[in-house]
Amino acid sequence: MASPLVVPVCLLTDQMSLIDLEAVQAHIASLISGFAPTEKLLTITEIKDLVITMERRTAFKFSWKLFVKQSKIVENVFGILESCYSSIRLKSRNMTSWKAARALGGRDTLRWQKFKIRVIEYLLTQGSFNDGSGGYRDFEDTADGCDEITWDAAIYLLENPEWTPVS
Repeated sequence: MASPLVVPVCLLTDQMSLIDLEAVQAHIASLISGFAPTEKLLTITEIKDLVITMERRTAFKFSWKLFVKQSKIVENVFGILESCYSSIRLKSRNMTSWKAARALGGRDTLRWQKFKIRVIEYLLTQGSFNDGSGGYRDFEDTADGCDEITWDAAIYLLENPEWTPVS
């Protein structure tokens, strides 16, 4: 016997746009992934330690370490990615790599967390955090295009999963 909720859901979906249906689909997928065995997510300290090790150039290691520990660079980039989480998974907003984005799973998964860390590594290797005067930008003020830069980096990594940083 079908669930008593199936009929109301069918009636509701007849009245929804394709974008709304895609959003419902993404939500249901994230709920389903919640039934899987839970993975232990990384703490902010563990994430910052990983981000610190991303700087491979000896001359910049100390300043990068100090910057990561004293700023909110990790929290800011993660926040930007969280704010575009739904959009990045919609075909209408991300025509080329929406399927790859959906494969990352729900918001509270280790896979999504590792992807956000990978975006930071890509941004670092591209020089996106350089402020032009020998310091770093913390991506707090999105008025200078940090959100667009982060979006572009995320899309690039979804389209190019084989990308690895140059040693």
